[in-house]
Amino acid sequence: MLWSITTPIFPGKSWQNSDTQTGQSRLRQFETYMLKGSSPVSYWDIIAENQIKDAIQKGDFENLKNAGRPLASKNDEMAGENWLANHILEQNDELPDWLSLRLDITRQREVAKKFRDEAVARLNELPNRLWPTDARLRRLIELYGKNVKKLNLLIDEHNHRCPSIQHELVRMREDAIDRKREIIRRERALAFTRDSTVEPDR
Repeated sequence: MLWSITTPIFPGKSWQNSDTQTGQSRLRQFETYMLKGSSPVSYWDIIAENQIKDAIQKGDFENLKNAGRPLASKNDEMAGENWLANHILEQNDELPDWLSLRLDITRQREVAKKFRDEAVARLNELPNRLWPTDARLRRLIELYGKNVKKLNLLIDEHNHRCPSIQHELVRMREDAIDRKREIIRRERALAFTRDSTVEPDR
């Protein structure tokens, strides 16, 4: 079965264009091509390539705006093999799911840091002996732990979805406050050994 071709090759042009003889010649070429069992897609590739070559010879691609300049990229993280899909999403005010996750991670990380910093400040304010019983300190440590667990789950999901290892994010330490508490304890003990007149803060 031979195909009747009326579909435009490029906008504004059709197989049966104003040049009837050229259109009929192309149709015969296509029919011969199909009778050989070749793919119609391959024929389209040939026609498109010929059209581009003709346009180059005519100088249609000369003196174009921004010719020879690199394409502007608003976000390098959206470049690469997924650029076209990301560009379409951007034009429709959407982001790839992994970039949306990154925004959530940034916000969640700031919340976790706030609880961590407040807990560390509280550790510095209190003597060592009051650390286990101070209600505010215990609450801050609890809030930090919950937020970091939630944050790290988001980071794991982000790293699974992001296009390359270069875009992966580092998980936040769940033991950050415990580590800082131990540092403060050692610093206070060291200060006591340096100056025996200072009573250790126990």
